[in-house]
Amino acid sequence: MFPQNYAGELNLQLSQPIHLGGKWSCGLVEFVLNAAPQEPVYVCCSLVHESQTGDFTVPILRQVVHKSSEFEHVLYVPVKEASFQTVRVFVRTLDNKPLPQAPNINQGNSSATLHFRRHE
Repeated sequence: MFPQNYAGELNLQLSQPIHLGGKWSCGLVEFVLNAAPQEPVYVCCSLVHESQTGDFTVPILRQVVHKSSEFEHVLYVPVKEASFQTVRVFVRTLDNKPLPQAPNINQGNSSATLHFRRHE
């Protein structure tokens, strides 16, 4: 459904819309990148509020150093979308550039596991 997906750009169409009531936050629990970044990268998500980092503003979930990480301490970011059916997780370099689409990183699987929590 999303032929433009590659290691640094993951789009997912859910089978049905999700409707969140109240205030929610989203955190990155696990991340696997089918590329070996030479430096840390930002994992971003279309569902969360943007954060200011350096000279730019992006919806950052977390800075990741390794291409495969499971996080014991989840960092939560406020969700901006009350209803959604499409989720976009994308990777940016520390200078806010997308990962290049190279043949060696377009094969295999990349994944992101998100956790949502409701605020009381």
